[in-house]
Amino acid sequence: MNYNYHCKDSALVKITGLIMVKDQEKNIINSIKSIYNQCDHIVVIDTGSTDNTIKVIKSHFPDVELYSVSWVENYGYMRNLCLKYVSNSWVWIVDADEQLDNKIKNQELHAFLKQLEMKYFDSDIICTTKVRNIGQKAFTRKRNLFKLSNKLKYHGFVHEELISTHSKVKIIDTNIELVNKGVELSEILKFNKPERYCKLLLKNIDAEPTNPR
Repeated sequence: MNYNYHCKDSALVKITGLIMVKDQEKNIINSIKSIYNQCDHIVVIDTGSTDNTIKVIKSHFPDVELYSVSWVENYGYMRNLCLKYVSNSWVWIVDADEQLDNKIKNQELHAFLKQLEMKYFDSDIICTTKVRNIGQKAFTRKRNLFKLSNKLKYHGFVHEELISTHSKVKIIDTNIELVNKGVELSEILKFNKPERYCKLLLKNIDAEPTNPR
């Protein structure tokens, strides 16, 4: 990422941190805290927590916008539902069991995104971040920082993918790093991930048998 600290009107760029959560009282505070200073405001969508997740969010971050929605077993659908609660120009989607792992100054990030807006003004803009599992060096890239657009939607029952129908799309790979703590055995068992994800992947295959993803 190349930053221009004096990028004109970078303050006009607004970033919303968007977190979808359920039963993450252990991780949600660190997740919010890690992106708190980089975002202009943060929206958390709770999908049915039965632990102290909502309580700890309200007590630690009273300025965070908190909403509750009913869970539907379709991650693409739920991501798109969450996007309806965002009005700022840029969206940064972070999972409740993820947290930022490298230092990024608010001014740097805003100036960088403003540069992208000016350079690719006629395109949908998607930035990828590096996401690695806790304790590992290898990473995958997620399309989770993007300029809000009515042509951008999530697709897929699980391992959902952000796709644009715009004729021009610019994808930028960044060095922003997130650590995923959801691979811990306790988290896997709590949400019964193997069985649920397997069923959802089979649905994806039935719906899109020719999709190599």
